[in-house]
Parts: sequence; C-alpha cells; structure tokens
Amino acid sequence: MTQETGDRELAAQLTKAFRDLDDTLKEHIRGTANTSTSQTIAVNAGGPAVWIAVWIASLCCAVMLTLSMVSRADQIDEKRRVDLANDKLSVILQWAPDLAKKVDQTVADKHKGEGQ
Repeated sequence: MTQETGDRELAAQLTKAFRDLDDTLKEHIRGTANTSTSQTIAVNAGGPAVWIAVWIASLCCAVMLTLSMVSRADQIDEKRRVDLANDKLSVILQWAPDLAKKVDQTVADKHKGEGQ
C-alpha cells in the first residue's frame, strides 16, 4: 500500500509542477504580447570589393571552362586523325601484304636499336 500512496503523491506533485509551469508560460506570453519590439538584421557583405572579386572569380571559371572544352576538342580531333591513319594503313596492308612484313621488320629493327 505504501507504494500506491507514494505513486499518488508523486503524481500529485508532477501535476502541480506542470500546472505551475503552464501558468508561468502563459504569464510570459501575455507579457511579451503587450510589448512591441522590432528587430533588424544588417548584413554588410564587404562592399564593392567583394562584388569585384566575385566577378573576377566568375570570369576565371568561364575561361577555365572554355579552355577545357577547347582542349577536349583538340584531343577528339587528334584521335580522329590517328584512327584515320590506322584505317589507311590497314587498307594499304590488305592490298600489299608484302609491305606488312617489311613494316614489321622495320619496327622490330627500330626497337632493337633503341634497346642498345
């Protein structure tokens, strides 16, 4: 029975504490509702120097992007040239198989000369 009595007392104390808290919050809300305050936030972004720096950074990014696209276009063009040269060589070697042996021998001799 003491356990039930202790629980009831604890419940009563908690109920009273929550009511007091509720009353305190209501009083605080009523107190702040009667006052009129205005708050302003001023943001200083550093003036025109920052905007000039942003403009320069944007310009640098645009130049970098343009240069990377031009570089990529050159790489693609070079790959096309190499593919075309390989296709031409393939056609020539199909028509003249004797040249294939001579080309292979020349390449082998060249590599032997570099190895020494």
